[in-house]
Amino acid sequence: MAPETRHKISVKGLCFISLAAVLLYLLLVNHYRGNKKIMSPHLRRDNPKQKHGQRNLNVVRSAVHNHNNIISISRKTSASTTSLHLINNRDVYNVGETLFIKIVASDAMGRPKHYGEDLFLAKLYSNSPIQACFPGKITDYGNGTYLAKFLLSWPGNLSVSVKLLRSSEAVQVLRRVRDTFLDRRVTICNFVHENKRRSEWTKCAFSRNDSVNPRDVCDYSKPVPNATFYCERPPTLSCNSILECKQYGHTAVRIAKTRLESTLNVIRYFPTSNAPRQFLTCIDQTLRGEALPRCGPQLPKKTYEGFWFNDTWHSLRCNSRQFPPSLETYKCLQNKTFFVIGDSTGHQYEAFLKKLVGDIDTYLPDAMKEWEKEHNSIKIDFLFHTFPKNQGPPLKVKNFIYAADKVDSIIGGPDVVIIFSIWAHYCAEPIETYRSRVWGIRHAIERLLSQYPDTKVIWRTSNMREADWVWALENGNWHAYQLLENAKQILGDLNIFVMDVWDMSVCDKEMYMLHPEPNVIKNHIDLILSYICP
Repeated sequence: MAPETRHKISVKGLCFISLAAVLLYLLLVNHYRGNKKIMSPHLRRDNPKQKHGQRNLNVVRSAVHNHNNIISISRKTSASTTSLHLINNRDVYNVGETLFIKIVASDAMGRPKHYGEDLFLAKLYSNSPIQACFPGKITDYGNGTYLAKFLLSWPGNLSVSVKLLRSSEAVQVLRRVRDTFLDRRVTICNFVHENKRRSEWTKCAFSRNDSVNPRDVCDYSKPVPNATFYCERPPTLSCNSILECKQYGHTAVRIAKTRLESTLNVIRYFPTSNAPRQFLTCIDQTLRGEALPRCGPQLPKKTYEGFWFNDTWHSLRCNSRQFPPSLETYKCLQNKTFFVIGDSTGHQYEAFLKKLVGDIDTYLPDAMKEWEKEHNSIKIDFLFHTFPKNQGPPLKVKNFIYAADKVDSIIGGPDVVIIFSIWAHYCAEPIETYRSRVWGIRHAIERLLSQYPDTKVIWRTSNMREADWVWALENGNWHAYQLLENAKQILGDLNIFVMDVWDMSVCDKEMYMLHPEPNVIKNHIDLILSYICP
């Protein structure tokens, strides 16, 4: 390997400002200190006997610690001074080789950092004549240095982009806010008298404060789905009179956003320091790659998930295929029943599958078309995973069907496909709320597979989303990635297909989107059909 060489590779500066994150955090704390009613009495506190103001002061102290070191805002990671070094620097590379880039994080004064946890994104790409992108795999050495690796997968002139998405200081604040302010998003429920002439709204939460008298709490927890849900008991109505629930607001994020923008006038992102430029040439080489296994459960561990090439995702973990509307695709889908359980990202799957089925109709022979019209053999059903819920109209309590309960009601078999996409509404919740729900779903999957082992189950992970800096405290990419890691840890040893789509979103051309564009969804579905279609 050639000696380490300094190389002028641009750093794209789409970076959350850690100073803004810490100041916003302090404003949140100040808001809580000045408005004690904002905190639901049913949320667990570390020390109920401690005075509220003193407790928040302790939170501030703990929030500005990085491991055993106090975070210095002046030492926050800077995109403009962070340097990149091409380790194996040559004029020409061959397809199939690995490219290594060393990232050395520095603060605004150019001083190297000595601890890790910066959240970098790296990609290798070309725009003309080939549109292709390879998401890099980044290793954090914990000392301010990182290594990005890329498998050179196509010939041509290639460019690299490295983004500092979150500084290590911002990550520390995000973690503290997530683990301390359990009611960043407020849910309220409506209790209605039987004659419907009187109603009362109260706050609800997924964590219970043991210091509150149980007689003042309505407990709607369910052990089978491993789900907890508590509401303040309404003043005059019974717990059984609960009718509907909705998101009430964001306790302090909106307030702090207004204060921060009006008093500090901070910019949202670092500007791009320099446009990325071509820096290496890769020539084609005939390589005999290893045969990939069929997409599905228990895939062997790989360094890379895959790469984009002319709008098609090429998986490096399994043998993915394309499924356009055709007679062949119909024969795969015929007599299949799809249960899509999750949030609006799962709803995209339902919509795409229904459109695919509609488009297939034009490719069927007349006799087969008439038979399908009569029997409607391809069934696609969507179920929202119930609370937590970000926005929208109130959700009727009678419609509370937990994902685990739905799985228990399904009669499985070789023609039954269950797809989970559960993550977007959980980003604003404590991590244990998500973990408990996923554990409940795991147990339900185990019960299903013990009776119907040939049922196809797919778990779709989170993807990157829009980078509105204010929502970083609640629904940001850091939160989404934590959910991904926890879901894979809980479900990884099951006989299900855990479909990691995070890297597919790293290469988004313009901006990251909570709801991927149709072509990305198509490639997700192609992975799923590569599993269920022999």
